[in-house]
Amino acid sequence: MEQSQFVHVSQWESQKYHNRMSWSNLLLTGTVVFSGINFSKCLRFLKHLNVPAICPSTFSRIQSAYVVPATLFTWDFHQTELLDQYQGRVLTLGGDARCDSPGFSAKFGSYTLMDLELGKVVDFQLVQVIMNIIISHIISQYYKFCLRIRKYIYHLFIFSGCNDSHQL
Repeated sequence: MEQSQFVHVSQWESQKYHNRMSWSNLLLTGTVVFSGINFSKCLRFLKHLNVPAICPSTFSRIQSAYVVPATLFTWDFHQTELLDQYQGRVLTLGGDARCDSPGFSAKFGSYTLMDLELGKVVDFQLVQVIMNIIISHIISQYYKFCLRIRKYIYHLFIFSGCNDSHQL
């Protein structure tokens, strides 16, 4: 028997790579972040299924390097696009704040400014909660600040507005 001159060599990969990072690591991190589930619970679930997964430090690194910057870029892009569409229009805006009671675990609260006609979020900010300042005062001041900024930068005409504070 004569031995063949041609030798076929192949390399099997279970997943694709970008530089040296596997795509599944990025997809797993993005899925966990965007779904809002706890990473340690997800890791425990995968461990029970005998599915190898990334460690918490890799998750944190990928989240910081890829997922958060991509999210911020997308938010800024869509917010600018939305505000450009609103330019010169008359708007009805509503604001709402969410935070824990200052005596418990609140360090930050969120404030959302929304177009009430279209149901689209115009702005979203984290506000630091300070023990000595009344929450309703913070809400009222931030609401007024948002309206001022949006009027001057984007020349928006605000017909009416409301929020959950009684100090407008």
